[in-house]
Amino acid sequence: MSSPKTPHDEAAAIDVPEPAGGWGSLRGIVKTELSQAAGPGALETLFHQNKPDGLACTSCAWIKPPIPAVFEFCENGAKPTLWDLTSARATPKFFAKHTVSALQQWSAYDLEKEGRLTEPLRYDPASRGCWGTTTCPTVRTCATKRPR
Repeated sequence: MSSPKTPHDEAAAIDVPEPAGGWGSLRGIVKTELSQAAGPGALETLFHQNKPDGLACTSCAWIKPPIPAVFEFCENGAKPTLWDLTSARATPKFFAKHTVSALQQWSAYDLEKEGRLTEPLRYDPASRGCWGTTTCPTVRTCATKRPR
């Protein structure tokens, strides 16, 4: 009877044909940037990610080294940053076309593809829609009623 394998033994037995990260990860990051059209500032943002005076990665909890590398992020950290920097925008016109009930049927992926909000929104029970705070057809209802 053989002794039980330790987690180290199990990990050592896994055959990985190529290293994690590297050029494959870079291709994934570039593909994400191109699909999001985050713009020229995206690369600068990534250079500041996980640096002492930069932004913290939203995808990991790794301790940041005292002397960071030039690329102090991984593919799983760069992609959400690029998604957040997308040039796609969900304006009040988008929400005027779709009720909240209809949007609840959309997948998270499809909602994400519509882009970032351009202004605060309020739910209007009368229209069952969301409206920009400056475009609500029943301003008093939108401005005074709060969700419970």
